[in-house]
Amino acid sequence: MSRRIPKAAAALALSLFFMVSTLTLAFGDFVPVTVTKVLGVGRIQSTLPAEPVASEDKFALASNDTSSEQATELVVPIERETLPPETDAERVPETPAAEAPANVEPEPVVEENPWKTTLATNYATLGDGFLGKRTASGAVTTITSMGVAHKSLPLGTQVELYCPKTGLSCIATVNDRGPFDGRSDSFDFQMGVTGALGNNTGWYTVQYRIIP
Repeated sequence: MSRRIPKAAAALALSLFFMVSTLTLAFGDFVPVTVTKVLGVGRIQSTLPAEPVASEDKFALASNDTSSEQATELVVPIERETLPPETDAERVPETPAAEAPANVEPEPVVEENPWKTTLATNYATLGDGFLGKRTASGAVTTITSMGVAHKSLPLGTQVELYCPKTGLSCIATVNDRGPFDGRSDSFDFQMGVTGALGNNTGWYTVQYRIIP
């Protein structure tokens, strides 16, 4: 009888041990920490700290900081368009400046309508019988007529006249023939031309050129 009691007590203690272990594993969160420590079974539950750990704060700040992303974007190199090197075939050859020949005299300028010198007189004045008469072109002479007579120039030709004696000039039209004095190249001025040149006496020297 004395031997059975210890065995029964051991069996009861073992049953209680397994029961407590099972309850601890199932309801470990509800069993006080001191009980689990005393019994030596189950999980040891530790309470959370009141404030976050400093390392966790740094991690949270680092996750919210966008400066690292901006720095990464700035580091990205800027792509620049590069032109291909110019080849010899594409290069435009420089044209050397033309060198002026040395000791070359400029060509003289040839005037298209050079001035010529001849003699002139007046007609169709008062009392000579030609005033108020028709010319070879059909025009009637008056005291203001700007016509001249010439032996060979075509009728209707315009000439520019200059009188060196007076320094005056004018433009007249060939509308008659003459003068018949034996000279090959001379003019006979009507009264309008005489007044424009400022000379109405006898024969005098004039210069003229054809107006094209």
